[in-house]
Amino acid sequence: MYKSLTAGKFGLIIILFFLPFVTFSCTDQQVLQVTGIQMVTGDEITITNPLTGDEETGKLEREDFALFAFGLAIAGLVGALILPGALVRLTGLVTGGGGFFFLYRLKDKIEADVMNENGGLITVLFEDAYWGAFALFGLAALVALISLVVRSERGSS
Repeated sequence: MYKSLTAGKFGLIIILFFLPFVTFSCTDQQVLQVTGIQMVTGDEITITNPLTGDEETGKLEREDFALFAFGLAIAGLVGALILPGALVRLTGLVTGGGGFFFLYRLKDKIEADVMNENGGLITVLFEDAYWGAFALFGLAALVALISLVVRSERGSS
């Protein structure tokens, strides 16, 4: 049961990467919405100027933190499906904790980049899919850690 729950968490994280992660706005008008997978791969984007309504195309650069987090989600899913129980727990701890860390660093980087480039004119909203992936990574790590501790205490008594 633990393996299937772990696989489910990482599978859901992967699905969440295909939903909007971040919305950029200027004067309360949406300028750009980016999915997690667009941050993983880099993509052509269309930005709407909130003052004129004109659209510009540009290139969204790949975000390494998003790439690392997505890779860890895939590793967590594969590990949960093919590894034996004790290794699933260890893999869940490493991939969950790593994904949690990299999504936190992604948020920090995006906020710093927007502040440095636009002086606060652009606001950043991290969407539910981002927060869901962030929480699921943390949950996977926490459950794996608790499971490893409980198993080690049972083995030592």
